[in-house]
Amino acid sequence: MLAHRPLRLATVLVVAALALTACGEPRQRTLPSDKATPVAVGSVPATVYPSPTKAVPSPTAASPTGSASASASPTGGGGGGNEVLATATNKFDPVSLKVKKGTKVTWTAEGFHTVTSGTAKDGPDAAGPMKSPSGFKTYSVTFAKAGTFKYYCQPHATLGMEGEVVVS
Repeated sequence: MLAHRPLRLATVLVVAALALTACGEPRQRTLPSDKATPVAVGSVPATVYPSPTKAVPSPTAASPTGSASASASPTGGGGGGNEVLATATNKFDPVSLKVKKGTKVTWTAEGFHTVTSGTAKDGPDAAGPMKSPSGFKTYSVTFAKAGTFKYYCQPHATLGMEGEVVVS
């Protein structure tokens, strides 16, 4: 019985050595030399998921004065009117939107965003009017009273994704 012990130990060592060899050795990274030739890489066209369903009006297409719809504030380019775009680059466009009381504001998201009353610093404001579902595609709020309503995107709060609607 004891005679088989060294044979078993040798077998285990051989199997372990074969297993390690099969895994391979860690390879050293080859660094480029000064004789390396750069290779051109073709570009890939940008894609938007989901694809836009409607054209966004230009900021110059402001609504007539005195109507219930809004005009974009000078601080953002946005979709003009009463639309805000939550962009794929984690910004609200426009950042500040000025509207009249009774105006319906619509947010359209490029990616996974929220529109949450409050600020990134202070967190959600439960009394605020904006409480979009996570990952919305379009979300709307009609502002019935005057004031400044701050909002932010919860998943991108640390990136400074904040905005405001100023209602007069």
